[in-house]
Amino acid sequence: MIRDIVTYFIIILVIYLFYLLFIGLRKEQVKKFKNNTFYKYLIKTYKLNPKSHDMKNMVQIIGAANGFIIATTYEIVLFIKGLTLQFIMAIALFIILDLIVYHIIGKILKGRE
Repeated sequence: MIRDIVTYFIIILVIYLFYLLFIGLRKEQVKKFKNNTFYKYLIKTYKLNPKSHDMKNMVQIIGAANGFIIATTYEIVLFIKGLTLQFIMAIALFIILDLIVYHIIGKILKGRE
């Protein structure tokens, strides 16, 4: 039980640090981040003003969100027996968590404008 919790937070931390190190700290990558699928989804779906949100902040938010989504999917799928069922559940969970988490983020960012 403790091992699963530690693994969960390690996965979140690794993905967040990956975003931070390889995208957030490089100016040229931050500029390219405007073409990121998740960023475009948030801007278009929730009609956000891109100029009112700092790109480095957006990189951190999306990195943390992706870490949460991937870690949660991984931990839930571990409880399922059978490779085929794990694969199907992983895809379904990933899509559902993606929609829920980005909906919450979109609403929060829209409220900050």
